[in-house]
Amino acid sequence: MQTKSLLMEGFTLGIIFLFIVISVAPSTAQKIEKPSFLTSRGHWLYVGGSGPGNYSKIQDAIDNASDGDTVFVYIGTYHEYIVIDKSIHFVGEDRNTTIIDGYDRGGIIRISASQIQMSRFTVQHSETGWNSTGIEINAYSNFNNISQNIIKETGEGIRIYNSNHNLISNNIVSSISDVGITLDDVSDNNSIIGNIVSICNTGIALTYSYNNLIRDNIIEHNNLGIFLQNASYNNISWNHFTKNFMGVFLVFSKSNRFSYNNFIFINLTAFFENGNNKWNSNYWNRPRFLPEPIVGLIAIPISENGIWIPILWFNFDWHPAKQPYNIPGMK
Repeated sequence: MQTKSLLMEGFTLGIIFLFIVISVAPSTAQKIEKPSFLTSRGHWLYVGGSGPGNYSKIQDAIDNASDGDTVFVYIGTYHEYIVIDKSIHFVGEDRNTTIIDGYDRGGIIRISASQIQMSRFTVQHSETGWNSTGIEINAYSNFNNISQNIIKETGEGIRIYNSNHNLISNNIVSSISDVGITLDDVSDNNSIIGNIVSICNTGIALTYSYNNLIRDNIIEHNNLGIFLQNASYNNISWNHFTKNFMGVFLVFSKSNRFSYNNFIFINLTAFFENGNNKWNSNYWNRPRFLPEPIVGLIAIPISENGIWIPILWFNFDWHPAKQPYNIPGMK
């Protein structure tokens, strides 16, 4: 689904009406010690390094691995397009210097199995554009753990498509031309926790996805912090939105809970089109002593011919915070 085009259509309509509102109202096989967090019971396969039997290409090691094995990659730069289709542990020696470089061609890593753990890599240089992804979790690939990686200079950073119960944690996603982290097409019950998402067109986007947890993330220096379209019953809490042009934009999304978030140095904190959501105890740019209105629009039908008119609408944060929360990783 072309998230970027959908975003821009809705964004244009919303901004036109929002500026009208603003004018009349106040105002993101070399032997080593195995990392302690791994519990792999299978064999270890090594890529790079100088040990006898080590692989020179990551994909060759993955092709020769079996479910439960660990593929360990030594420091170096690897120019590859990688498909992980087995339930393995995929581990880099150091996330700053174990680099998978896409050479500006298409996507870089595609995950098409469940129960994969991937950690400690830099993934960089795909093509620009919404369908050129650093790490993509394909349909029906569930219970994967993507943690402690750096994803930069790609079209999209991490994209989960029609997959459930995945954990995306403690990654740095930066300099992305489209969306930093995407949950798309019925991706439910996923957790996005403790990531830094910066310098993206959109930091995090959810489309047609439900019951996800977005927590403890730093979302900064993006055009838009988080975008939800037809995405409901998600929990967005304890995040630090700062220096984004816009904090939150929701389209046809309802019953999402926004709680205990910081919105700091945000030009337009939040806006919605069609759908009531729950806002509680967020910090809105400065101390607030009265309920904070969240401005939006709802469409009212005026004829049987499909003609609708937009009506100004409000949600409220009835208990806004008087001081910012201390979110881990915030500056």
